[in-house]
Amino acid sequence: MTLGAATATVLRHRGSESEQEARSLLALAAAFQQAAGRPDGRLMDELVKRRDEIALPATWHALQCLVGLACRQTGETPRSVLESEFAGSPSDEYWRATIDAARSRSRAEGG
Repeated sequence: MTLGAATATVLRHRGSESEQEARSLLALAAAFQQAAGRPDGRLMDELVKRRDEIALPATWHALQCLVGLACRQTGETPRSVLESEFAGSPSDEYWRATIDAARSRSRAEGG
């Protein structure tokens, strides 16, 4: 099934209340599809491109689902999976600088 057909199917089976959620999940799916088979970092780029299409609740839901999947794959608890990931992540200063730079670029581009 193509992404367009999936979109139509999801929206047909959900009420208007869920349309934003459905569109958000489809935007997440599109980002994953675009990043498939590409170098590391590409998924984050694709997700950031679609940040205005993806509602924050859908982001949190997807994160919970991915953590749940990682737990089932590793046999670890969500806390241990996240603590392990956080321990190997760049510092808060790195992320603040990265986010601030992205916001500045977005404003300069009129976004």
